[in-house]
Amino acid sequence: MTFKKQSDLKKALYIVWGIIAVMGQVLVLIPFIIDEKVLLKSTPVCTASLSGEGSCLFCGLTRGFIALSKGMIEEALLWNKFSLLIFLFFLINFIIFTFSLIYLKNK
Repeated sequence: MTFKKQSDLKKALYIVWGIIAVMGQVLVLIPFIIDEKVLLKSTPVCTASLSGEGSCLFCGLTRGFIALSKGMIEEALLWNKFSLLIFLFFLINFIIFTFSLIYLKNK
């Protein structure tokens, strides 16, 4: 791979990381901003649970994020056992991305 292609690849990966970081942060912030009832009416019901196949990895994640926004960690884990982990991943990823932007700007 040439130097130009490596540079372009780094830029592209950084842009993708930024998009994922911002989208993740939006998902973290939505339960704090939008009313719970409005949010639950706006989100679809899982097709796996509707078809009777059980639950998928993301079942209960919206309700888990809502519970986390209210500080109810145990309830969030009851809705989805990965909700806290995913919530923290999105939050920490956004913080690291923001610091990388500041670092690169000052470099």
